[in-house]
Amino acid sequence: DYFLNVMQVSDNDKSEYLPVSLVENSLFYGTKISDRVVMFSKSGERESSGFNFEVEGAGELQYTVCDVAAGTYSVQSADKTQVIAVSEEGGVLAFTANAGKITVEKTTDEPTPIAEAALEEKANDKVQVRVDGVFVYNKVPAVLHNNTVLINADEIEKHFGVSVEKTDDTLKFTGKAVNAEFTLGSTLAIANSEQVELSTAPEKNGGTWMIPARAAVEALGGSIKWDRYSNTVFLSLPERDLSLPQGYAIVIKADGDEGPVDGDNVAANALDADSDTIWASNGVGRYMLLELDKLSSITNVEVLFNPNSARNAKFAIEVSEDGKKFTRIYEGTSDGSVETGTWEKFEFDKAYQAKYIKYVGNGSNISNWNAIQEIRFKLR
Repeated sequence: DYFLNVMQVSDNDKSEYLPVSLVENSLFYGTKISDRVVMFSKSGERESSGFNFEVEGAGELQYTVCDVAAGTYSVQSADKTQVIAVSEEGGVLAFTANAGKITVEKTTDEPTPIAEAALEEKANDKVQVRVDGVFVYNKVPAVLHNNTVLINADEIEKHFGVSVEKTDDTLKFTGKAVNAEFTLGSTLAIANSEQVELSTAPEKNGGTWMIPARAAVEALGGSIKWDRYSNTVFLSLPERDLSLPQGYAIVIKADGDEGPVDGDNVAANALDADSDTIWASNGVGRYMLLELDKLSSITNVEVLFNPNSARNAKFAIEVSEDGKKFTRIYEGTSDGSVETGTWEKFEFDKAYQAKYIKYVGNGSNISNWNAIQEIRFKLR
């Protein structure tokens, strides 16, 4: 007998889970959950012979077949045939294909490097993106063009927590101590106030900026690795500095409402520049009351939500000049795809005067729990 356990982690008040189906052949067994298929060898050893299997459903899936011997493999699906290399170190056959029948044949015993000509043929192939080890997805995916990975600029803004300025022809990122500027169609860029030459010029895909990933990531203090066998780019974020930048409101006091909090997860934790501490409370309408050092004009709120896959936190912002009469100025929902603990920015429709601010947590699409690591407010 074989035993395969699938564990789904959620809040304790969730009653519905993603459906799971078994995927099996004579050599491998595994599971399909959402748009992922993961398989392992039944023997526990690496398999070197060809095999096939079938996955129910429809649409594009991401396959990870573990315990595969090093070499080069032909992977045939209903929509395409791919050549995939498996390294000795990894032993993983990773690819994207539609649901249905998958046929895998080994072509050589060596993981054949992709030649420059082959790279050129793969131009504009979709590239998988991992940020600090977590896969991220976008409607306009990263692509390989002229041997350069072009990444959706929105991913840089989202995960690196930098501000962005766009015109029709220029794109500029600004962080606390870093900056990068790109010009549409130009191989010259600015990285931390110095001119650099790009191997491929930025372009637009349906209005979306696509920029050289390495130039952007390294300019903003991160690092990048490219795995040409799996068509995956790995982005590593720089160490985060959560201290309050210039141009943000100074909060001198943080209090929770009268309801209970989860252990030591009090309101002051959302202002301590420490992502290891959080404010957490259970219930719709639970709030933190923040007092600013003076009456200030604020234009947005930026929140470092406690990451949880697919959790869309619901919240509201209320302001007051006297601490008694509050006006609700914003209602929003977090981006549940952000797993890296990145500042999410929410712009108000105008600047508002405030001496006191309430962050009102309204649970999420998963539960009634509210949890944030840090919060700050931009001054006009």
